[in-house]
Amino acid sequence: MPKPITIIAVFLACAAVVFFSPISARLQEIILPEPTQRADRLFEPHGDAIYRLTQKIERGEEVDQADLAPFQQDLDVRYGDEITLLFHAIASGNIAATEALVVAGADLRQIDRPSKGSARDFIYYLTLPSGDVLHQKDLNRLLTVYLARGGDPDARLQTPDGSPMIRSMGIGGANLEGVRILLKAGADPWASTRDGENDSLMSVVNLKEDQFTFLDEMIDAGYFTDQPQDRLHGFFVSLGGYAQRGDEISKEIQRIAMRVLRRNPDYREISTEVATARIFKDHWKDPLAGEIPWDFITSDEVR
Repeated sequence: MPKPITIIAVFLACAAVVFFSPISARLQEIILPEPTQRADRLFEPHGDAIYRLTQKIERGEEVDQADLAPFQQDLDVRYGDEITLLFHAIASGNIAATEALVVAGADLRQIDRPSKGSARDFIYYLTLPSGDVLHQKDLNRLLTVYLARGGDPDARLQTPDGSPMIRSMGIGGANLEGVRILLKAGADPWASTRDGENDSLMSVVNLKEDQFTFLDEMIDAGYFTDQPQDRLHGFFVSLGGYAQRGDEISKEIQRIAMRVLRRNPDYREISTEVATARIFKDHWKDPLAGEIPWDFITSDEVR
């Protein structure tokens, strides 16, 4: 006759096989739900209702307006570590919950950690590059929701004289699709951080693979037509930052410069050291400054 201890051991072994088999995956989800360390620490002390909601958010579950209705008057309340529901949703990478909070009327200019000196708000997070938590398509989805709710396409980050959203998104070619969304909504690509400064998106050229395609789009859309001299000069200085060496990038730089100049026939260079003088050299070792080839630019060869 088997000993009792042997029977118990066999029973436990069988239970383990069943419990950890693929068939029991759903059962495990029910019995052992995904931990919610942030909700446990930041929201549990503030009541069962808010705790359950923030657990759903942290687990990536769907959150709709019905879920948020009991908290409509408290959407912007700060909980542990000054966190709000909106920043909890962002930190959890729960795009559906973040969208629901935007639609419900969460304050999008509220900053995340005021006592720590932070000035980061929802607008700031929209301009971040793609990461492990928030992917570019998710950020652009939130950007579209923000604009549909009446958001300002020319909003500035963190302070009134902060960087325009479009500049932060476009610098380095980080999110050109987001830039296109903002342009469609009426954003100004020439907006600088401060009046009198020439540091707009259009004045900071990054020579990534898709940058020339983007510049062609901007030229075709009229953003470079009849622009003031100082704006054009700043653009050409940035465009000429890549020293001429006769390669494909050099040729593309000259092509873009000629397309812009065709739309600004009154442009005159104000420096012999930078901008077009550098762009139209044959090679960076050439001691002579390059000259704008106006005859070619005004011909049918340049569109």
